[in-house]
Amino acid sequence: DKAGIIKSGAAAITGATQPTVLAIIAARAEQAGVALWRLGQEIRVDTHRVDGDGARFDLHLPGLTYPDLAIGLLGRHQVDNAALAVAAAAVLAARGYPVDEAALRHGLAGCRIPGRLERVVGTPPILLDGAHNPEKMAALAAALRLLYPGQRPVCLVAMRRGHDIDTTLAPLLAVSGTVILTQISAGTDWGREQSVDPHLLRRTIAVPAGVTVLVEPGAEAALDLARNEAGPKGLVCVTGSLYLVGQLRGRVLSDRAALGTPLA
Repeated sequence: DKAGIIKSGAAAITGATQPTVLAIIAARAEQAGVALWRLGQEIRVDTHRVDGDGARFDLHLPGLTYPDLAIGLLGRHQVDNAALAVAAAAVLAARGYPVDEAALRHGLAGCRIPGRLERVVGTPPILLDGAHNPEKMAALAAALRLLYPGQRPVCLVAMRRGHDIDTTLAPLLAVSGTVILTQISAGTDWGREQSVDPHLLRRTIAVPAGVTVLVEPGAEAALDLARNEAGPKGLVCVTGSLYLVGQLRGRVLSDRAALGTPLA
């Protein structure tokens, strides 16, 4: 369905890696007579580092190289996202919509996405990430392994109805020490009462050995519990729903501001 946006006269850029998906996109691009840039092929990345400050990488495009690009976003997956964004800017430049390289570099370095591996420093630090499907949760779990090796965070989780609970939460459970299940009380695009009951979540998920699961339906109380469970040297990760992140983000930031702690 999404490949249907590829039309004659357009340009096509994809970060898809699944062979079956790539085959569909390539076939549609060929049908429309459109050149296709694929991550890992026409779009190549040489990564120098990925750490708690972001990442640095070289980007190679057809006929064009951007050396030593820097991003402040956390996680290896954000390197790929940045590479796709720069590729899109390069295609637009060739079509008469140039983006100055200095502006491009400045934009990448300064980009921040609230609720996407957003780190709020403190004791304990808190990561806010609205991962809510298997792909995004796998990226979050990979980032936790990379950024906090050997540490098993306390994860505060709520999920909206209609998602694949087991498949989504499996990567997170594999890296967590304690999981606290709660629910969204904020309104959603589908109205209220869209959150999965945390007691139902507890009965649904397969919990690996060594992982503690707690239930606290009130999101604010669950945040307090997560902080206490983590302790000053631990780590709290709020995830499973952008609605949960949105509900708690203001509280997290205001708490840090009240303590005189830098916000990031």
